[in-house]
Amino acid sequence: MLLEVVITDVTRMVEQRVCVAGYLIGGNGPFACVRPELKFQPLVEPWLWVRAVPVVRQLAVVELNFLPIRVGRCNAGFRTSHTDTDLSEVAF
Repeated sequence: MLLEVVITDVTRMVEQRVCVAGYLIGGNGPFACVRPELKFQPLVEPWLWVRAVPVVRQLAVVELNFLPIRVGRCNAGFRTSHTDTDLSEVAF
């Protein structure tokens, strides 16, 4: 499902991996914090760019195509403190 997200955080991790977080906007409910992930691979820096322009950056509004949400996935025995979300493709 296509949803608009206001990007609040972009963090560089190891190698080219990045962590992106933001808030869903629109809809009838309260804003929800999301952390987009690709289904079968990590997010990497080139994913942030379109035609040499940084599109996914702080305070940008992007439209993402989300798959169903997985809540509270365990990581090394600890529950995550946020909602994990998969995305299958990106539309700008």
